[in-house]
Amino acid sequence: MPAASLVLPFAVPDKERGKAFTSSMEVASVLFLTEVKLRKRGLLEAKARKILFVSKLHYPLWAVPWESGSLIIDGLGVCVFIIMSQLLPDVTLFLEDIERGASHRILFQSALEKHEKTFSDFAETENVQVKALITDEELLSTFCEYVKEAVSLKLEGESAVVLAQSKIDQPSALEIAKKVPQLYKQIQSEIKSLEYVRNLLEENAKLHEKMILKEVELKHEACETEIAKLRPTVEKKVNQLLKERDPRIAKMNRIMENELKSEERELERREHELQRLELSKASSLSRREARKRRHDKIGVSHWEHRIQLHANKIQEVKARMHTLSEFIEKTHRQHETDTQRLRYGYQGLIDRERKKILDIEVQRDRDIQAKQNEIERLRLTTSRIMSQIEELAARKLEQQKELKKLAIPWRFEDTTLLCLPFYLVCYQTEKKTQFQIFPPFRVLSSEGILKTLQKTITSFRPAAGVKLFLQPRSKALSQMLDFVFEDMIESDKAFRESLLQAAASNNILTRQNFSEQLTKGVEELRVEAWISQKEGDALINAYT
Repeated sequence: MPAASLVLPFAVPDKERGKAFTSSMEVASVLFLTEVKLRKRGLLEAKARKILFVSKLHYPLWAVPWESGSLIIDGLGVCVFIIMSQLLPDVTLFLEDIERGASHRILFQSALEKHEKTFSDFAETENVQVKALITDEELLSTFCEYVKEAVSLKLEGESAVVLAQSKIDQPSALEIAKKVPQLYKQIQSEIKSLEYVRNLLEENAKLHEKMILKEVELKHEACETEIAKLRPTVEKKVNQLLKERDPRIAKMNRIMENELKSEERELERREHELQRLELSKASSLSRREARKRRHDKIGVSHWEHRIQLHANKIQEVKARMHTLSEFIEKTHRQHETDTQRLRYGYQGLIDRERKKILDIEVQRDRDIQAKQNEIERLRLTTSRIMSQIEELAARKLEQQKELKKLAIPWRFEDTTLLCLPFYLVCYQTEKKTQFQIFPPFRVLSSEGILKTLQKTITSFRPAAGVKLFLQPRSKALSQMLDFVFEDMIESDKAFRESLLQAAASNNILTRQNFSEQLTKGVEELRVEAWISQKEGDALINAYT
């Protein structure tokens, strides 16, 4: 065995047990469980099969230190782990395009458009095969706990540690384990590469944004300068037009007033005349009524004639007043139309002058808005690509975390051989040779199984006590040992022969002190009430 090795105990007592689990108890327990497996109806029945050997062997595992933990390599090389390595897109091409557009915005925008989907996913997936690396979480957790217990117990090394034939030596284990840190460093480098790409993209985007904002500032300043130069000329021209317009409107008002003076005076005279005629008509009507009361027919006729004259005259005056009013109103409307036309004409000239400044302001605002839109597009596209890069980096970081989980949180100083004990029992039936595996156990305390015993006391059978006190360390570990040996013994002839040779060399049944060890172990089990006196005697008689 290498200088750095750790022999794990087959059975580890719970902290609450308070008693040691001796090697004699271990041998007696294994033989007791073996007999129960071999008998159809319990320990006291006649043998149905012949035991060839009961051997304690050790499964080789390599613990290779990495970071703050250790990778566990299967010394038999049974398991194969496939690591899915996701390859990055062409970062170099992206960098070249971004750097080419660092000082040319059109090239930079073209680069963004070109690579808008470059980082939307990984380029492809590559499978990295790592033979013999143990990755099952439950197994790794079991090994870590197991190693801590073995180190804390500080057990003395066994006199004979027989390993199942190892297919992977220490240099091979180191070579296998290298793939994990190599892949870890590769992912770390890829993450840094993505961070660099993201930062470069952000830096260049901010640089172009500053350039655009500077262009906006310069555009604003240039427009303000142009407007400042143009404004005095425009205002002067506007003031000149206003000075022309107002006198012309005043002149038009005077002309209209002169034109309407005679008509308005005549209308006024006609209004007075109408009033006099109305009064005269009313007086004539009154006098006619008086004549009627006197029955003066001549007088009535006279005043009716006068009333008719007044009526005719009133009609003539009203007609003339109507004509005058229509003329005055028409003249006012025409004057208003001419005045508005004049105002609109001058307003058009004024607006045209002021539009010279407005056009500059509108064009300035349009250009600035275009720049703002360009900034928004730049930000949007950059943000989208940066998010894609960050997503790839996050997924790479998750890959790193998954790789870290492959190591148990216990760091050995050097590459260490872990010797995992198990018992291999070989027995002969009438038809073939069969094998039974006993994985490492955890020894429970009496208090810890008291309730379990109370629940099962009505169905208590021989060996129930031993089975209750000895529990497999973990289901995953038991399944691993069952799978490896049941499969490899059947499929690998060379492995079968080497295993049988190793097992035969370490058969506990042929040891010189076997009888004493068994007798002592049976007595210790009986004292702790794991087995009865009758069961103990039967076990001793079966093997001595």
